[in-house]
Amino acid sequence: MQIEREAAEAGLDDDEMARQRGRPPRPRLVREGDGGEGASQIQVRVHDDIAAVEALRRDWNDLLQATAYDHSGSLTPDYVAAAWRAMPASADRGLAVIEVRQDGELVLLWPLQVHRDGLGRSATHLGYGANEDYAGPILRRDHRFGPAHEAGLRAAKGLADVLRVYNVRNWTRADRLGGEAIGAPIEGSTEARLLAGDRSFRREGTALSLVASTSLESDPDRWLRATSKSLTNWLRTARKRLAERGEVTFERWSGPDRGARAIDWIFEQKRAWLEGRRDPSRWLRRDQGEAFFRAMATRPAGDGVDALEVWVLALAGVPIAACVLVNGDRRSEYVLTTYDPAYRELSPGMLLIQDCARLAMSRGLDLDFRLTQEDYKTRWADREDRYDTFIIACTATGSAMVAAERIEKAVRRFRAKWGPIVKGRIARWRRGERPEEA
Repeated sequence: MQIEREAAEAGLDDDEMARQRGRPPRPRLVREGDGGEGASQIQVRVHDDIAAVEALRRDWNDLLQATAYDHSGSLTPDYVAAAWRAMPASADRGLAVIEVRQDGELVLLWPLQVHRDGLGRSATHLGYGANEDYAGPILRRDHRFGPAHEAGLRAAKGLADVLRVYNVRNWTRADRLGGEAIGAPIEGSTEARLLAGDRSFRREGTALSLVASTSLESDPDRWLRATSKSLTNWLRTARKRLAERGEVTFERWSGPDRGARAIDWIFEQKRAWLEGRRDPSRWLRRDQGEAFFRAMATRPAGDGVDALEVWVLALAGVPIAACVLVNGDRRSEYVLTTYDPAYRELSPGMLLIQDCARLAMSRGLDLDFRLTQEDYKTRWADREDRYDTFIIACTATGSAMVAAERIEKAVRRFRAKWGPIVKGRIARWRRGERPEEA
């Protein structure tokens, strides 16, 4: 192999040469354990071929089902495989699926991709090009597997200069409903504790997702009335007025024809909305996200709930609002949505959410609005779930990268707090105003 030849010439081992070339080490088997009587045998493999995802599919799905609380659809093998295939081909990008077994039992899977990132290389999740997916390792949660989980983390840190783990589920808190807990609270998830326990130089962040606890209700009308009586009345009126113009439908669009048309329409609307805006959603302007969503949407619909689905609110067969739902075993994530501004006065986006809430309720799932905090989401949500992000330095180069990011973040916070104040004082000074006159 090319890497082996270059490693021999440079006097490095294969893995170190792979890291210098911005690629993950080749698939390998690492055995841990002291070999004493009763000791557990821990096996760590790092796969760099997408075929490994297919080979692990059955065990992967079994591990997801064994998690102690809900997993995201973004951690399913279908989602991960489609995300990898949608990424731009690059010699500086490599796949790294970490597999850890203890005494033959699968206890950790961690799908990652390694890529060139400024001064060095970063390892991060496989997604559609944004940092909004719920990510992190998939763990079999049992205190007996703690050493195996730590071995998986060591393997992940050995892939790159910086390990970027976004949006790891931590714990749930009640937002409303009289302050009563909704579901079983999680006092620090296993994944979050594993990452927080690592003492490497890092930066961390926390975000809250807004969630409608639709899984707790079986009567859609009663739930909607409890959400907001005025909103429910208005949506009833808006739906009636739409129906006067033609048949109103709410359907899943999938397959090579309708699935592709739905994704094309969503991205056309989103990019038109972005024109002239300084919006942070830069991934919408790139081809990777669209290619990923099209690959998932054009798959034939399965018999049950699929990892990713596109749902369309149509008037006389023509889309007026649409969204992408990413489905796990207990939640349906409202990931990407848009509507036709020509129908703005009839709130097609809110009608779409109403239909998605009914759909989630019929499936026994919660409706998760993900991490951004737009005002319209608060009309529907009744709780907030916490997600933690860990940006971990794995090498000296990684420490420099993380330090630079921490400084940049501190500068942004300073400018956000003091920038308007300073600008206001300068403007008053130029007008000749004294501070007491302001």
